[in-house]
Amino acid sequence: QRRGIRPTLATYNALISAFGRSGEWRRAMDIFHRLKRIETTAMTTTKKTTPLLKPDMSTYDAAIAACARGEQWEEAEALVREAAASLKVGPTVATYAAVLSAVELDQVDRALELVTPGDARTYHTLLIRCDDWRKGLKLFDHLLRRLIEKKPEEDPALVVSAYDALISACGKAGEWETALRLFGELQSERGLEPTAATFRASIRACEKAGRREEASELFADLRRRGLTPDVVTYSAVIAATEKSGLSERALELFAQARSTGHFSRLHSVPGAVDLHRLSVPVARTAVRASLDGLRRGDFAGAPPPLSPDGDFLMITGGGTGTGRRQGLEESKTALTSDPAVLQPAILALIEDEYADLDCAHHPQNPGILVVQAASLRRWIDSIRSDGRPLLLPSHHS
Repeated sequence: QRRGIRPTLATYNALISAFGRSGEWRRAMDIFHRLKRIETTAMTTTKKTTPLLKPDMSTYDAAIAACARGEQWEEAEALVREAAASLKVGPTVATYAAVLSAVELDQVDRALELVTPGDARTYHTLLIRCDDWRKGLKLFDHLLRRLIEKKPEEDPALVVSAYDALISACGKAGEWETALRLFGELQSERGLEPTAATFRASIRACEKAGRREEASELFADLRRRGLTPDVVTYSAVIAATEKSGLSERALELFAQARSTGHFSRLHSVPGAVDLHRLSVPVARTAVRASLDGLRRGDFAGAPPPLSPDGDFLMITGGGTGTGRRQGLEESKTALTSDPAVLQPAILALIEDEYADLDCAHHPQNPGILVVQAASLRRWIDSIRSDGRPLLLPSHHS
C-alpha cells in the first residue's frame, strides 16, 4: 500500500490466514473488517456503486478458522451466519478442513458444533484430509453417531471407506496398533468386510512402523479372501519384508507382483532399470532381482536391463543430463527426484552384497548409476557354474 499498489482479494485472504495460523485472531479480524470497509467507487457510466473488493468464501473460511483457533466461538458463529446471508452458501469442505486444522484437539467437538458436515461423504473427505489422527478419531466418532441416528444406515461402502481413511491417517502417524484395532473393529463391531483398500491402509501402517509379521499376516489374509493386491500393497509388504532382512522372501513377493503386471515401469526406459519411483527397500529388491536375472539369464519376459554397450544402468533420478549417448531420456519426474537417499542406498547395496561389481555415477548423467560391461562379465564368470555367457546385445556377444 505504501508503494501505491492496491492489494488484491488474494492478498487479504493470505493475510487473514497467516494471522489466524499464528494465533493472532484479532489482527486477522482487523484485516477482515478493513476489507469490508473498503470504500466504494462510483461507476461514471451507470452512476452505480460497486465494491472494489468483496469477501468471498475463502475470506470467510480464513476468518472463521482464525476465530476458532482463538476459541472465539461467538465471533466464528456470527461469521458462518454472515457468509450464508451474504454469499448464499453454507460452510464448504474447505471451511470444515480449515476449522479442524486450526483448533486444538480438545476443541474438535466444539468446532464440529460450529460447522457440522452435512452428509457422510463430507465426513469421509475430511477424514482423508485430516492431518492429525487423533482429530480423525473424534471426527470418526461424529460420523458413526450420525449413521446410528439415521435409519436406514447410509451406504456401508462409505462406512468402510471412512475406516480406510482413518486407518491410513493412523498409519501416517505411526499409530499401527490403533490402525489394527480399527481394522478389527470394522468386522467385529460393524459387521462389515474389509476391502483391498482397507488391507492396503493397514499393511502400510504396519510397514511404516516396522511390523513385518503383522504386515505379512494381513497380506496372507488378503490373498485368502480372494482380494487382489495393488502395487501399493505389494510395495508395502515387500518393504516391510526387505527391511527385516528377509531379502529372499522380498524377492519372491517382488516376482509375484511382476507376474501380475505390477512394477511395469521398471523397464520403461530401454536398456536400464528405472528405480526413481520406488521406495528404497523396493528399489533394493528390484536391483537384486535384476542382477539375479542377469546371473541366470532370465528376465521374466522383460528385455535385459543392459545398454547397447552392455552396461547395467540404474536410474535413481536427480540427473542433470539426458544420457542421449546411451539412448536414454529420463522423465520429468526422474529429473526432479531427490537422489540423496536412493542413490547412496543402492551404492551401499552393491558394495555390501556385490563387492566384485564396480558401480559409479554415469559420466553424463548423475541421476544414473552404472555397472560397466567388463565388471559384469567378471562377476558372472566368477559365479556361474554352467559356463553360459552373459546375455549382451547381439553385436557385443
